[in-house]
Amino acid sequence: MNDPMVPMPIPAQVATKEGIAELPGTRLGYWDTGGSGVPVVFLHPASGSALVWLYQQPVFANAGYRVIAYSRGNYHNSEPAPAANPGTGSEDLQNMMDFLGVD
Repeated sequence: MNDPMVPMPIPAQVATKEGIAELPGTRLGYWDTGGSGVPVVFLHPASGSALVWLYQQPVFANAGYRVIAYSRGNYHNSEPAPAANPGTGSEDLQNMMDFLGVD
């Protein structure tokens, strides 16, 4: 029987474009498989980062989706969010979609 406490190995990832998006008021790290498939955007919870989606990325990409994830301010590859004006998740999402050219 498999030990449920032993993590599954991270599967091979589909090639992505990775970078830092220069957005209004912030710089956020992202990755994007690109392509013409229907875009799926993975948003991480208030813990973790875009790295939490490494198990889902190849499954969705191999099913034909364009897979996008980014780290919110204060998380992996993204700049710290200023305490006085941390921005909002919905603005960051809209700005990221504009940056990536997603309708």
